[in-house]
Amino acid sequence: METKIKSKEARKYIFNCIDDMAQINVPTDLEGSELLAEQVDRREFIDVLRRMLTLDQERRIKPGEALNHHFIRMGHLVDYAHCGM
Repeated sequence: METKIKSKEARKYIFNCIDDMAQINVPTDLEGSELLAEQVDRREFIDVLRRMLTLDQERRIKPGEALNHHFIRMGHLVDYAHCGM
C-alpha cells in the first residue's frame, strides 16, 4: 500500500512508547466501519509487537502463540470483511 510519505519525513518520528504508533499517519479518507477496522488493526499490531518485545522471558509471547495472534491470522478483521480492506 502506498503511504505517500517520503522516507526522509518518516524518519522524523520519535516514539516515547509503542502506543504512540497508533496515532501516526492515521488515514484521513476513512470513515465508518473502515476507520474502525483500521483502529482495530493498529491495536492488534501494537499488542503483538509489545508482547514480542517484552524483556521478561516469562511474559514474552511464544513463537507458536505469535503465529496464532489475531494480527498475524487477521482474525480481528473478520467483522470488517465487507469494507474491502
